[in-house]
Amino acid sequence: MSIYPILFSSTQLLFSNFIHDFNFIFIIAILSLVGSIILRSKKVIITQLVLFISIFILDKFAENILLIPLAIIQLSFGVFILFRLKKAIDRNYLLVMEKTHQLPRNVNSNSSNGSQSSFL
Repeated sequence: MSIYPILFSSTQLLFSNFIHDFNFIFIIAILSLVGSIILRSKKVIITQLVLFISIFILDKFAENILLIPLAIIQLSFGVFILFRLKKAIDRNYLLVMEKTHQLPRNVNSNSSNGSQSSFL
């Protein structure tokens, strides 16, 4: 007799309901959290963490009717992060083109080197 089937059958994952019901929203939330870390904006990272944690808290203690507005907010926030990532990638491409003298100086005019602390 093994103890492992008893242990695995008695444990329940903490966030399993949300992951099974809203797996697409969960993936979007993780990707937008990673995107906000890449964009290096503290406000966006904190906002994303609050949204991410509040969805899990509401999954345990509230009804599903409150999860739908949070899921819509999470999706819109993910789309916002996606557009900002595209804008940051385009800006980086323009900087590379300017520094290799393939485009005239526009982004790093006035003796700036084109560095930026946050992309939001």
